[in-house]
Amino acid sequence: IYAALWEAYRVSWQMSSGGPGSGLFKSTDAGETWTELTRKPGMPRGVVGKIGVSVSGADSSRVYAIVENEAGGVFQSNDAGETWTRVSDDRRLRQRAFYYSRVYADPKQKDTVWMLNVNMYRSTAAGKTLENVRAPHGDYHALWIDPDDSAHLVNANDGGGTVSWNTGATWTDLEFPTAQIYRLSVTNTF
Repeated sequence: IYAALWEAYRVSWQMSSGGPGSGLFKSTDAGETWTELTRKPGMPRGVVGKIGVSVSGADSSRVYAIVENEAGGVFQSNDAGETWTRVSDDRRLRQRAFYYSRVYADPKQKDTVWMLNVNMYRSTAAGKTLENVRAPHGDYHALWIDPDDSAHLVNANDGGGTVSWNTGATWTDLEFPTAQIYRLSVTNTF
């Protein structure tokens, strides 16, 4: 089990993302004990913020992480988190980490990884190169990859959800548009 902890707060006049409560951890005994991976060789030094993490379905030793840090970016481990290599420092993947920092490893191809942010990106080179995948709307927050068919995707964004059956070449329309709700107040009155 891999888990990322994130120390953050946001109020109307300021926001803080990162601190000593942030980190990346791993358990090999169903959560009984945890090992911190945040300071393993290759990870950035200093204060870390939000971390997105994903394990390859094709090779459980391959782990991807997007780390918010001054020297952050997309990191890859080939030994289940013992050592890391930064494969991309592209700012497009790290902008507004508070909202995004999403990474999804392909369940069949260990070098294929998806990263979500304002735009959606796919890499077939383990994060070293990026392809911008266009889908309806923008501001991408979640992705489901069919474990039996990596070409079948469901994408959730600020405009709703869309489906692709061809690895993102085309997507369904936003037939059920939604919106991202920041605040909601309710009462018992009609």
